[in-house]
Amino acid sequence: MEGGSSSGQWGHPSPPPHPDQQHQPRQQHQQRQAPRPPKPVQQQQRQHAPPPSKPDQQQHRQQVPPPPKPDQQQQRQQVPPPPPKSDRQQHRQQAPLPPKPDQQQRRAPGLRGRWTAQTPSVAGISPGRLLRGCSFCRRCPTQRVRQSGGHDRGGRSRWPDAGSRDGEDRTGRVDARSCDGSGAPCPTEGGLEDVQGRPHLPLPGAPALPRVLCRGLQALEDVKEVFQLEWAQLQQERERLAGWLARLGEQIRATSSRYSQVRAELAAARRDLGADREAYEKDLQLFVARERAVALQEKTVAVDAAKLRLDWAELESEMQGMERRRKEMLEVSERQVAVNKKLDEKEAALDQNEAAVKALEETLSQREAAAKALEDSASLHEVAARALKTEATRLSGTLKVREDWVKSREAELDEQAK
Repeated sequence: MEGGSSSGQWGHPSPPPHPDQQHQPRQQHQQRQAPRPPKPVQQQQRQHAPPPSKPDQQQHRQQVPPPPKPDQQQQRQQVPPPPPKSDRQQHRQQAPLPPKPDQQQRRAPGLRGRWTAQTPSVAGISPGRLLRGCSFCRRCPTQRVRQSGGHDRGGRSRWPDAGSRDGEDRTGRVDARSCDGSGAPCPTEGGLEDVQGRPHLPLPGAPALPRVLCRGLQALEDVKEVFQLEWAQLQQERERLAGWLARLGEQIRATSSRYSQVRAELAAARRDLGADREAYEKDLQLFVARERAVALQEKTVAVDAAKLRLDWAELESEMQGMERRRKEMLEVSERQVAVNKKLDEKEAALDQNEAAVKALEETLSQREAAAKALEDSASLHEVAARALKTEATRLSGTLKVREDWVKSREAELDEQAK
């Protein structure tokens, strides 16, 4: 409700504020227009902090339990709930109204024209200002004209409880006997209440303005108590949530630091893995090169082995030829031995026949000629035997050389294979 308004939802005067707030309308207006307090540091950190990953959030939710809530049922039993804003008419109907005085006792001549200091101001506005009128409509001396209806054609207010003539004057004072400050109306003499600055009340049963003010004060006190209780509960809830928010911030910071450490470790492991992979690729390339060299060497060894097989076959054929030649030489030597035996026999026969030879000179010359022929043939045989011996010695030397070469080649192949 604004400072210049003095009427409620149904045309009744709105309840005045607390006595401590009677002389502070400007402070309340300044407090309403004051900027909101800055957000706490934890909330700012929570806004600027990066959101953790989903597994970190789930782990954090599991680690940080929510703060315990107070016993709401017990608080509801201790604190009566305030009435809803949208149901003010029902609340006013349920609130007990003070007893109405007799109409004849309301017109007490001693109560006219006096206001006391006990009369509180309505929404921070003095009673004199209420009598002088509002800033929106000067014709209405006590309340602001509503948008749904103002004054009638005759200049009178359409609202029945706009004010009262009985007990009011331009000074804004009310007699102490009209309201004792406890909320109960004072009994007056019969008759309608006269208020300066407005016509008579159109309804004889309308409540007087002091009674409405007392009712408003009482309702305001009840609302203040409920508001203070609710405010205390909100403060407790705020402290509890502040502690929970602090723990949540600590857990978030710990989780983020742990996540950064794990991420750094993973980055280092990834770098190490990359270096190991590069070294493995280099080793693999060297191994492939070595395998290719070994394959080439195996191919060359296979070619050399084929060549050696061919050479070995040639050597075997030569050895077979040498064996045949050796056998032939043995046969020739045997023949020579037989010839030598025959020659010996012939020499013996010649020795035995020397006498006969001497006797037979004529035949001797013939035999000498035959002997010479035999000697010539023997010399030829000897030359052939010598040639065979020299050939055998030459073949045996070549065979030994070939065998030595084969053995050296086999040793080289064994070393290369190792």
